[in-house]
Amino acid sequence: MKITRDIPEQLIAEENSLFLAIALSAGLLLGIGFGVRSLFQGSWGGGLFVIFIAVLVFGGLLLAMVERTQVILDRDAGLVTLRRRTLLGHEGVKLPLKQVKSAFVEEKVSRSKGSVTGTLVYRPMLVLDDGSGPEDHPMREVYISAKDSHRVVAATNAWLGVETGPSRRKGSG
Repeated sequence: MKITRDIPEQLIAEENSLFLAIALSAGLLLGIGFGVRSLFQGSWGGGLFVIFIAVLVFGGLLLAMVERTQVILDRDAGLVTLRRRTLLGHEGVKLPLKQVKSAFVEEKVSRSKGSVTGTLVYRPMLVLDDGSGPEDHPMREVYISAKDSHRVVAATNAWLGVETGPSRRKGSG
């Protein structure tokens, strides 16, 4: 995630997987192109198979992985808006800004099946308190390898006027 707007009235952090969308679309078009070429050369079975695999693999990855995530903290409206848009639709949550107390980085060890070692992955979190006690809420659903989360959390806490604390470790998964 990157900070795209940081003014006293509003802070916007967003993640846009445009490069991934372009790469997967190119793979899909190339796969379909090779399949159509095979069809024109008379290889009906091979051509249809290549088209089917291209649509299944690249189309499936496009639907599953391409998304835009946006976090908007708006002082004038008194709201925090969390938006997630994919090719299949969009969802959003609006929360009162007064419930946001701070932000922190959640880190988790991601292990491959059968692996002893793992990789640290991160995601920015908001600490919300509606009066019934603090509750952690993710700014984005998925964990990421890059430490962009630390920059987003630092900017969020600075905008809120609170100090950034240490990362918190979640159980390995």
